[in-house]
Amino acid sequence: MRKDFLKLERRAKEIEKQYGSLENFVKSTTKAKSFHRMRIEGQMPDSVLLEMQELEKIDLVDFEKFEKVYGEFG
Repeated sequence: MRKDFLKLERRAKEIEKQYGSLENFVKSTTKAKSFHRMRIEGQMPDSVLLEMQELEKIDLVDFEKFEKVYGEFG
């Protein structure tokens, strides 16, 4: 168990040396190659569009709360 921990600790130090910090490593290795886009074909009822707008607002509020608690990660 201790051997595994030391191995993990060495790897973390290597990453920090190469990327400056573990956070920088995560940022640079988890960037999406392409952005997600939702495509809507045809007509949608207004009620569905309004519901989608509400979900977008909720996502943004959740994201802002996350950033306040955990900081900016991307």
